[in-house]
Amino acid sequence: MSGRMPERFRRDLGMDPETNGRGASGATARHLTDTGNAERLIDQHGDDLRYVHPWGKWLVWDGGRWKPDDSGEIERRARSTVRAIYAEASDGSDKGERKAIARHAAGSESRSRIDAMIALARSMVPVAPDDLDADPMALNTLNGTVDLEAGVLREH
Repeated sequence: MSGRMPERFRRDLGMDPETNGRGASGATARHLTDTGNAERLIDQHGDDLRYVHPWGKWLVWDGGRWKPDDSGEIERRARSTVRAIYAEASDGSDKGERKAIARHAAGSESRSRIDAMIALARSMVPVAPDDLDADPMALNTLNGTVDLEAGVLREH
C-alpha cells in the first residue's frame, strides 16, 4: 500500500489528492472540522498560547512572561485563524475544493464553531502551574530575568 489516502476520501475531506495532505505552500492541510480549526489555531499562534487546566485559564506570552488572558486575546486569535482559512481556499487545487474550503471558513465564523476551536485547542498546549515558575533562583522583571545565584540580568 502506498500510504496515500484514496482520492475520493481526500476530496470528501477537502484535501488536495495530488499533494497528499499538503497545500501548494507545502504546509500540512488541515481537515475542515473543529479539530482542524484547533490545529490551525495552534499552528498559527501556539508559540504564544498555553492552557492551564487546573486554573481553567488561557495564558498569553507578552514577550516577557506568561500572562492570564483577561482581555479575550484567545478569541481574537481564533477569529484571525478563521480569516486565514479563506486564504487556504485560494490554494485549492480546483474550483470545487476552493468552494468547499471557503464554505467551511464561513461556517467557522459562528460563535459555536469558534468556541469549539478554542475548547479543542486546550489539550494541544497544556502547561502545569508548577512549570510556570520552575526555577526558584530566577526573578522575572520588566526588563529581563535576574539570575539570583549569579546576579546576572538575562533578556526575556
